[in-house]
Amino acid sequence: MDTDLRSYIQKREHFCLQNSETPEEQGMRLDVLFELDSWNLEQKLASQYQGFKEFHSTTKQALHSETETWVGLHPQTLQTPYYEILDMLESLPARRIQKIVDLGAAYGRVGLVMQAVLPQASFCGYEIVEERVRLGQTLFDHLGLVQCSLKGQDILKDDFCFPDADAYFIYDFAGPELMRNILDKLQLIAMEKDIFVMARGQGILSLICQSYPIFTNLRNPLFGINWGVFANFE
Repeated sequence: MDTDLRSYIQKREHFCLQNSETPEEQGMRLDVLFELDSWNLEQKLASQYQGFKEFHSTTKQALHSETETWVGLHPQTLQTPYYEILDMLESLPARRIQKIVDLGAAYGRVGLVMQAVLPQASFCGYEIVEERVRLGQTLFDHLGLVQCSLKGQDILKDDFCFPDADAYFIYDFAGPELMRNILDKLQLIAMEKDIFVMARGQGILSLICQSYPIFTNLRNPLFGINWGVFANFE
């Protein structure tokens, strides 16, 4: 276990933007510090498989034919910025959070930032691209984060049941019809227990506000520039 890095991620200020750096610069800086070589992995995936919106390639097959995997995007575009994750997590009442599930986790950044804000909570991230899962899990293992895990899973499969959690993170990774499938499942969970939903992307934010009053009627959502935190209880 890398005790120096473990101590580093336990301090919230390390996930704040430094001076005048951009979110992309912060992401690259921290990924280098964590030795998370997402750049080379994404380049390798892009060389082997159809990239983002590259539907008619005659030389490369799709990584997953029915699901957009965002292969070909820059790693810092693919992932939610560290500082945004910090803002979302800090909006949650720590006493209510014992487990967070990330539905489309990439390399598991949420699990890292949680150590500075919600160290008592466990994290489980689901990601469809197995190569990302392996790289992110290697970092968790290196840091000794036994309460954090990444799992390879297509969360759009009908037979996939969302695990129990206190908060769920979701972003705009598909079109409205597919995102409705995800939100319908979260709504069913919300009918049985109190949950938070952290959402990123204008599409899913609009969808929740317009079509899922269960997450807006009882508690005013909290919004950032490109994210929102919702709950089904007061």
